[in-house]
Amino acid sequence: MAVAHHWQPERTVVFAVGLLQYADRAHWPLAGRRDDVFVESLAARGVPRDRIVFLRDADATCEGFESGLQNLLGRAGPGDQLILYYAGHGARDQNHGRGAFKLRDARLPVSALFSAIERNFPGELAILTADCCYSGSLALEAPLRAGRVAYAALGSSLSTETSTGAWTFTNCWIDALQGKVPVDIDGDGILRLDELARHAEHRLCFLDGQVCSFAVAGGFPSTFVLGPATRRTHARQGELIEARVDGSWQRAEILGERGPMVVVLLVTGRREVAVPPEELRPWRPPELSIGVQVAVRSSKRTWPGTVLAVRNGMHLVRYDGWNEAWDEWVSPDRIEDLLDRPPV
Repeated sequence: MAVAHHWQPERTVVFAVGLLQYADRAHWPLAGRRDDVFVESLAARGVPRDRIVFLRDADATCEGFESGLQNLLGRAGPGDQLILYYAGHGARDQNHGRGAFKLRDARLPVSALFSAIERNFPGELAILTADCCYSGSLALEAPLRAGRVAYAALGSSLSTETSTGAWTFTNCWIDALQGKVPVDIDGDGILRLDELARHAEHRLCFLDGQVCSFAVAGGFPSTFVLGPATRRTHARQGELIEARVDGSWQRAEILGERGPMVVVLLVTGRREVAVPPEELRPWRPPELSIGVQVAVRSSKRTWPGTVLAVRNGMHLVRYDGWNEAWDEWVSPDRIEDLLDRPPV
């Protein structure tokens, strides 16, 4: 049977976990949390509330996760769709590279999550997404499980990388669910999963200096349609650029027009300002050539290494004397003298 090429909210079950409070570590601020907005956006799109399970903080124990997921999947039927979302701390096995979610009382291996879905979910496709460190482990595991269930996996980081607590990745999902302009990259009025992945990658590099992950397996279409998008009111609406404001170039997003001026939202301070078109320029982060020797700042010292790849201004570095398990995507501001070197 062919896998559906579009999202069907009324036939979707949602399992979401938002874990900001741990007993043994510092909490993330509860004010401004976006996991609940993500869940509400799914309901607003038509996912029945009795088919949504949302575990928050103290409820996100290993037992609560396993029993809650099993009960939810038991309500699904053939042809149904699953969206699973996790926001919290992630973990990684340095020896084997396998990832895990840190619940309130134990780690849940990503591999165990896939096994639970295959045992209990009678539907045809699952979208697994996480806003946490090492969330790229979802994208590593999905191709290994390609079979009865078709998988799409999106993570805020790679399987070897940490993630910020800035909610940028979750906000990209919310933008997509609400049909906002920036996600519709080709401007055709239709939001696809691959567009969401590209949108998230660009925004994470631009705002947070990190790289996200995306993979499909088991016949899951990368062009899976999430729904309609709002049409642009300005040809460059949603574009990430640099604007000259108060005498300096600052990162910003184009919002629209105000007469002959272009209205932008500055990244720093989240302030809207109107600037003339000639005071805008494309965002072109400094990039080095592959093979260049670099020194990367970390805490109070620097580490020598070699650039292996470049992506949206991010540099994949292998450190001298360390194996590939320690390879790291590094933002330009951590590489000594990068801003003084000529770009590629």
